Amino acid sequence: MSSSVLGIVIIAVVAVFIVFLLGSGMRRRSIAMRQLRGQLAGGDPSARAPGSAVEIADAGHVPALELFAALRIAEVPELDAEGEPNDVAGLGLTLREGSTTSSGKSRPQVMLGKRNGHQVFIRQGSFGHSINPALGFQNYRHITTVRVEAPDFELRADDGRLVPSDGAPGEVAGVAADLSASPDVWHELRVVGGSEGIVASRGASTDFLGGWIYDLWLIERLAARLDADPLPDVRLTRSWTPPYLADWAPSPLDSLRRG
Repeated sequence: MSSSVLGIVIIAVVAVFIVFLLGSGMRRRSIAMRQLRGQLAGGDPSARAPGSAVEIADAGHVPALELFAALRIAEVPELDAEGEPNDVAGLGLTLREGSTTSSGKSRPQVMLGKRNGHQVFIRQGSFGHSINPALGFQNYRHITTVRVEAPDFELRADDGRLVPSDGAPGEVAGVAADLSASPDVWHELRVVGGSEGIVASRGASTDFLGGWIYDLWLIERLAARLDADPLPDVRLTRSWTPPYLADWAPSPLDSLRRG
């Protein structure tokens, strides 16, 4: 095969892969937008009182706004002192908005604080670089950390369900078994537990339902089921690095296989 023909073949393969990734994202968006007009992402927030998240065994079929309301630990005014939305304060967290400079550099958005006795850190933004914009979308992620001391385990999303790693504690397998299939919620997600906390990394480019809300519920449910003790407090800042998954994203092959 001549070099010119080989070059054409390579370009064609790359083009097909990019179209697949974009098409997969659009398919997910189409499904998600239908759900937004239906039950999953709608719901009545007033139907869930603060602290009621512990009563939910299968969050994948709870509307996002209702789940958010259930995860609150306190009632707060709708607007803060500056007239800005105050929702995150009800979670016991502080929002630090991200930004992008004129040079193209960006800072992630973070939510951080302490709730239910443990520290929480949620980072939303990109990391690393990619020469291919389509593949670079893999590096735009929501990373949710709950700082508790947990045994070693992993969960991975597969076909709308969460699959525990071999040897995962029975409590972890039990939480996963309680969840019925929900492809719009449990997708492009990896959860790792260990002595430095429990962390979830979710692809943001295919997340149209506020997936970090579901991840926070999931991790705190795992922590409660494991009876995991809070880790000693550390100083959380925008630059704090989550353990395990801070620079992880699925390989292009994983994206192709799981799309």
